Amino acid sequence: MSPEEAIVTDLRRLLDLSERWPLNEMGRLGDLDTVREIRRRIDHGYDVARMATERAEETLLDPQARRLRRLFTLLAADYGRIGQRHFTASQVYAYVARLRAFATIVAEKFLQE
Repeated sequence: MSPEEAIVTDLRRLLDLSERWPLNEMGRLGDLDTVREIRRRIDHGYDVARMATERAEETLLDPQARRLRRLFTLLAADYGRIGQRHFTASQVYAYVARLRAFATIVAEKFLQE
């Protein structure tokens, strides 16, 4: 598996898992373990998106890499709005939506052959 395929696979797996994040429990119970787990997944998604952007800048033509960099900048802004311990479900939903859009473009660019 190429690095590009691994990145796409990891993003897809993370987005599949995001469908089952217990955001309702987080808001209702304030469960610290739930918050930590969601935060860990958010951080992982950000790290994979960063790696995808860096890989794109190494391997793709300049306009394609710049497009991914712009999308990553928007994702980073959503990521920055999410606090370490206190965040809302709406912030997480916005981040996941942005990550999903980013992952779609990454898959198109990395797997277009």
